[in-house]
Amino acid sequence: MGAIDLSTPGGRSEFQRIHDRANARVLAACRGNAAEATDYLARATDQDAAAHLEEQYAPDDIIHPDAVAYVILGSQLGLAYLRKSLHVSDRTGVFQAEPDLRSWKSFLARIAADPPEGDQRERILNDSARVFDIFLSVADPALPSHDQETR
Repeated sequence: MGAIDLSTPGGRSEFQRIHDRANARVLAACRGNAAEATDYLARATDQDAAAHLEEQYAPDDIIHPDAVAYVILGSQLGLAYLRKSLHVSDRTGVFQAEPDLRSWKSFLARIAADPPEGDQRERILNDSARVFDIFLSVADPALPSHDQETR
């Protein structure tokens, strides 16, 4: 999403729109269970939009909650980096809040205490890619200069 100019109101608005739509689709795809990221994702998502999208985007194979937590909570750290590059008055929407470090650390501690193995590990890894794919599918129309080879 580096092709979006976050220094402009229009760019920040588009970036926010992408996050809003992708978060709603992710919430539908995990059926509202995102492990330690559930509270954040529920707060960041318009519940009416999520309910509408659930019928359209909820897969038969529900995305594993740990995959969602990994991507959503980890992505907050990246947003924090981008946030620092913005003027204080431009830190709205996804750039407004600090990352939920308590939930991130809780997720990491839980995974470290009982690491997934075998098929469970593979499923979480594959489902993490599915979460990223949701964001990419929402972002693609807004990224005309996005290199086709990275898809």
